[in-house]
Amino acid sequence: MSTARFILARYTTSATTTRSPALNASLKNDAAPEDIAAIIIEPVQGEGGFYAASPAFMQRLRALCDQHGIMLIADEVQSGAGRTGTLFAMEQMGVAADITTFAKSIAGGFPLAGVTGRADVMDAIAPGGLGGTYAGNPIACAAALAVLDIFEQENLLQKANTLGKTLRDGLMEIAETHREIGDVRGLGAMIAIELFENGDPGKPNAALTADIVARAREKGFNSALLRSLLQHLAHPRSTHY
Repeated sequence: MSTARFILARYTTSATTTRSPALNASLKNDAAPEDIAAIIIEPVQGEGGFYAASPAFMQRLRALCDQHGIMLIADEVQSGAGRTGTLFAMEQMGVAADITTFAKSIAGGFPLAGVTGRADVMDAIAPGGLGGTYAGNPIACAAALAVLDIFEQENLLQKANTLGKTLRDGLMEIAETHREIGDVRGLGAMIAIELFENGDPGKPNAALTADIVARAREKGFNSALLRSLLQHLAHPRSTHY
């Protein structure tokens, strides 16, 4: 039985600025295409900073995978379940993944994760070949079905887009008079802000970021802090405004 390997490509730039030529170079320098079973990517990075891949990049990646017979796996654990304004962020990229993973919001707080994909891929697994000791918890599955019903009943996908635009526009307006806000980014309601000292991208303002998070928490608003430098704003899609 062969040993599986995870390969981290040696990009000359950060993962947030990688271009498709770097991916082609990686297939020459890091691993032969025939040795690669799949490429795993978050269409919107989670812990990487809420950077959204461009549709053009994802389409080139899809073409690259098709050219070499490589599976494309979308990790939508954070970006799925309507967070970006569509049920899955890949819907906005103009291409489909062969396999998609999801979790977190899909069950409204109950522990549930899932995987879906092309019929020929999912059907290739023999009965009993995919599962887990605690898989298929009936309460979590019922919660997920209720979440999907509420998405339709309350039009939560449109609400995610509206809330995201309202938040992004408001933050951009504040940024016009506050140089500390160096970047506002994301997709749909999956928004992050990055703070810098005097607007200098080379000087992240960790102290100010932590202070804002702490003050917001005092007022009942919780936000995630990534590496003490980035503030994630991921409010519930059911938020009323």
